[in-house]
Amino acid sequence: MFITDISLIKYKGKMSVEGLMWEDRLASPLDIYPQYADAIDTVPDFIQSKNDILDLDQIYLYIHTDHGVSGLSGPISNSVAYIIAKQLKPILIGKDAFATELIWDQMYRRLIHGRQGEPIWAMSFIDCALWDYEAKKNNKRVWELANLKNKPKPLISAESFGIRPLDKLSKDILKFKNAPLMKLKATRDKVLDIVNTAHKTSPKTKFIVDFNEGLFPSDVEELSKKLIDLNVILLEQPLHANQDEILSSFDHSIDIGADESCHTSDDIIRLKEKYDCIIIKPGKCGGLTESLKLKKTAEENGLKIMVVCMFGSSLAVAPAFVIAQSGVDYVNIEVPKAMAKDRENSIVCKNHLVYPPKPELWG
Repeated sequence: MFITDISLIKYKGKMSVEGLMWEDRLASPLDIYPQYADAIDTVPDFIQSKNDILDLDQIYLYIHTDHGVSGLSGPISNSVAYIIAKQLKPILIGKDAFATELIWDQMYRRLIHGRQGEPIWAMSFIDCALWDYEAKKNNKRVWELANLKNKPKPLISAESFGIRPLDKLSKDILKFKNAPLMKLKATRDKVLDIVNTAHKTSPKTKFIVDFNEGLFPSDVEELSKKLIDLNVILLEQPLHANQDEILSSFDHSIDIGADESCHTSDDIIRLKEKYDCIIIKPGKCGGLTESLKLKKTAEENGLKIMVVCMFGSSLAVAPAFVIAQSGVDYVNIEVPKAMAKDRENSIVCKNHLVYPPKPELWG
């Protein structure tokens, strides 16, 4: 079955929300500079809601075939859609839609000047739409096509909290008091205050602290010694990817996870002596095809695995769930929690559990 066309269709709408949709922000490498670390909204991460309304403007990808069946993925930003339309679509038309690994390799080679960020996201949407097509065509679930042994079941997912005032953090965590796992975004100057607040509010919870490359190399070892007594079990990407060599020079009292340092399975060899865990995001890895390969390679090298999908929609979460269901150490899938019911047949989240995607949604 051959690819005959790729459609990028933009949908616009409004969604009712209570108050601000995004009341906090992510940690950032910029946070090593006090002017950014001390501000809540200096560098906004998201389109903000106004008057309890969030204006949505999103693009969805459809891969059409001569069989009449289409694969779906999204939502996609304007800039990523441009890469798909101008750089990737021309090499996809006429390809065998079942040749996912060949198509992935050809897309990766095509994007020689950009293999991170938006170019790799563009690959991801195409790859996930191809998996969706193959599942529909064969009347099978994606996990069956991937030969995964574990059947889908609800998964425990971390509750996540961005950077916000400490009093609000405590109030928000209280709603999920003693959840099994929480992820905290933190800056280097406020991390102890943030984690102390979280631990005091939810003393039975285990914590992942995500720095998004926001520490100095000299911070990691000493900070680990202080955080271990606060139920912190993982430090996610504490250093810039270009500075992480120091991580191989000392024993880790708390596991350290590679996010921005780890994109594809080729990275594992250089990371396995520096990190204890790798973070898999389908968007960051270029889709489900490479994510599954990355997971297998990490397991073969004795690394722990966390699967993450924080933005997009239930449709974006579905491929991440497939990776997680095959068995990982940590799950951090949150989009449906933030969006509540973002589309028909959306993924269900309740009581710290994320439920398997329905076949009507994807795959």
